[in-house]
Amino acid sequence: MKKINIGIADDNKEFCDILIDYFSEREDIDLVFVSHDGLKTIENIRAKQPEILILDMIMPHLDGLGVLESINSMEREKYPRTIVLSAVGQETITQKAINLGAEYYIVKPFNLDVLMKRINQMVGIESPDDNKLHYARAVLTKEDENDTKFFRNSYCFI
Repeated sequence: MKKINIGIADDNKEFCDILIDYFSEREDIDLVFVSHDGLKTIENIRAKQPEILILDMIMPHLDGLGVLESINSMEREKYPRTIVLSAVGQETITQKAINLGAEYYIVKPFNLDVLMKRINQMVGIESPDDNKLHYARAVLTKEDENDTKFFRNSYCFI
């Protein structure tokens, strides 16, 4: 069985312990790092190359948006797919995170089994159940200099 490599970035150590306990009970998960600040997260992404990054928005030294910006500026063959877990649910922050590449934005508190379902969907183990989308959005982006707009599908579960 192929394991899913996951990195966790959250400054709340107790919350990280909950995730560590949950993932340690799963045979299909390999937790490759846990970091508690944004700069260490960037180092760990470069060194450990997780498939999935679970990212908090509020962290010392570099916040979650800064981490997403740094990931986007990296020269990589493959980038981690990102799930934001945060107590911050402001629309502007959510939109910025999605625009910077986060695939899911989940507001704390949340159900761990739902988190695992989203992870499985991201790696192709499970298909999204479109009838149960809690929140979905299409992001408008500029395609060329003529300001032609197109949709890039992004799903945001709150």
